[in-house]
Amino acid sequence: MKEAEFTKKTVVSRSISDSMRAALGILPEYVSAPLWLTEVTYQRIVRLGLRAKDDFEFLSQQEFSNHQERLTRELLEKFHQWPTTTVEANTLLGLQLLCVSTSLNKRRDWLLGLGPQKSRRLSSRAPPKHSDRSAATRP
Repeated sequence: MKEAEFTKKTVVSRSISDSMRAALGILPEYVSAPLWLTEVTYQRIVRLGLRAKDDFEFLSQQEFSNHQERLTRELLEKFHQWPTTTVEANTLLGLQLLCVSTSLNKRRDWLLGLGPQKSRRLSSRAPPKHSDRSAATRP
């Protein structure tokens, strides 16, 4: 992996599950860490002063755990930037795992980015509850 691929990006630690790294990787600003760049290696690089300040950010397991809800909201707010190709099953699993740690009531208030200046609350995009559907189909 070339050094230029890290510039101005967030490198996601391999201690974070493959599926969650794949989900974050939907956005171009997140890249999975190469095998040699472990959290310990990164800490050593920083301690030795070998990392340029504006080079890249490193998302460790602890930082990920502390900011998982914010990262998930950011991912959904940038939905309009997602590639138009089919999302792989592993990535879908990662999206589900990212979302499930936040309560359903909180998730309903999250925004889904439909364009640079357009977004909708997830609650307005959600399918009706089962009881709502059966009531709507009654004569």
